[in-house]
Amino acid sequence: MGKWTFGYLMTQMANQPVTGTNPSDFVLNWLSRWLTNQPVGATTSAGARPNMNAVISAWPKLPDGRLDLAQAPFKLLAIVNRIDLAGNASYGPVSGAEGRFVFELLDQASCSPRPFLAILEYGIPRHTCSEMKSWAQQWIDLGALMPGSLAYNNALEAITEQFAAANADLTKFNGSAINQVRTNEIALSIPWELREFNLFPLFPETSLLREATVKQNPDAAFNGAKGGLRAADLATWINANLASVLAEEHTVPSTFPFPPGGDFLGAATSNEIDFWNAPGIASNDARFKFSLHTCNGCHGRETNTNFTMISTAPFGSDAMPAPFLTGESVTDPVDMSVSHPFHDLDDRAGKLQGFADAFCGPFFPPIPTPIPLPFPFPLPPISFEPILMSH
Repeated sequence: MGKWTFGYLMTQMANQPVTGTNPSDFVLNWLSRWLTNQPVGATTSAGARPNMNAVISAWPKLPDGRLDLAQAPFKLLAIVNRIDLAGNASYGPVSGAEGRFVFELLDQASCSPRPFLAILEYGIPRHTCSEMKSWAQQWIDLGALMPGSLAYNNALEAITEQFAAANADLTKFNGSAINQVRTNEIALSIPWELREFNLFPLFPETSLLREATVKQNPDAAFNGAKGGLRAADLATWINANLASVLAEEHTVPSTFPFPPGGDFLGAATSNEIDFWNAPGIASNDARFKFSLHTCNGCHGRETNTNFTMISTAPFGSDAMPAPFLTGESVTDPVDMSVSHPFHDLDDRAGKLQGFADAFCGPFFPPIPTPIPLPFPFPLPPISFEPILMSH
């Protein structure tokens, strides 16, 4: 139950002293979501994957029959700083930065990794120029320490506890800073599947992890590359929002805003080296940027990623990042004459340094009177646009 274990983090998320919810019950309730169809929208649902029963059955139990979270069969693969998801504080208060833990499911008999990743994605409760500058500098200071040393581990733990500990954000359910929990797996059934879970209550229950739409990812019915019957509607939406899609500032709504309406975002989303397309899209650049910002497009053909951005790894081996993170060039799946370069870790590092270098002091020339609100912070320009929060 160390600070970076699955059991500890879920215990903090359940926050029993505040909610009255036993952490083992909290985790079992989450796992049990796979056992039955989970309605998400009016017509969409995440289908049952009953093989989760085997995971639950094999999980070591406490004397009272509850799951023993100290023996949770999840191994930490990565701790991830996603400060790049934050908005540019030059334009007002910052939001969107995340800290993440990536876990892999283990076979309980052999301790070997299974193709099931669980990603715990926390919002960072820091929203001003000085707070973000300090936050960035804490991460940069890790570079002066030896990874794995006591000093490094203590410094990193001091960072992660700011968002992972109970009551890290009292404005959210359970006092937890968690934004969402996502899974990417083929261990329970085929094909690979992406799911998202949000922490929210259903009266009179306390807040539990419940199935939610997979953000930025429409239902498969809208994908012409998969023979979707509503592909023309996707083209209509992209063309109507062309400027924001090209600027990579779009948000896919939960329901389709034009006739015939209906659910737009998907529930559980297949991950089969996909890309998104539809006849009639006005710009292939818009098609590419829309597709890249979906979960299965980014984890698929648009980046030539084989399902996961962080590989599973047995004990004694490092988890390896996908080429999308470390650097690659990928041929566009529709316009073969175009290649798209990716180097996401370098881009993230640049934005991290930009926040650390931010000037949050007095303005020159003097602040105008009256002060226009919200007044921008004097941060340096940060030109890198992050992949949206779907990733």
